Amino acid sequence: MYSTPHTCVIDTETTGLRANHCIVEVGGCMIHVLSRQYASFGDVQIQLTPEQCKMVSPEAAKLNGWTPERNATAKPYDEALAEIQGWIKNYNVSGFVAHNADFDRYHLERQKFVEPGKIWYCTRKGLQA
Repeated sequence: MYSTPHTCVIDTETTGLRANHCIVEVGGCMIHVLSRQYASFGDVQIQLTPEQCKMVSPEAAKLNGWTPERNATAKPYDEALAEIQGWIKNYNVSGFVAHNADFDRYHLERQKFVEPGKIWYCTRKGLQA
């Protein structure tokens, strides 16, 4: 585990734009600002339950490439959750950067990938917290 904090640049793909939609993919990298070093955790595809699969909007599937075949090879939620939480803990993440931070933050916190209370910066709003 790193003793100095890192910033996580993160992006999510979901089953749609509504509040009850689910994350299907999380991608990102950890950046240590002072040393300018980074590590990527790539993208983690999250398997949907049959009930969640019914929620995938055609627009979202077209945008993020979700298919039933891709879902079959994705990581189960608990495994994906442990992997992403492990990265965040290991790199002592103090804050997040996302293009649409309000959207990503809402879904990541709601699905327990990220603990509430972290600092978020939004590139769409000019890196405002």
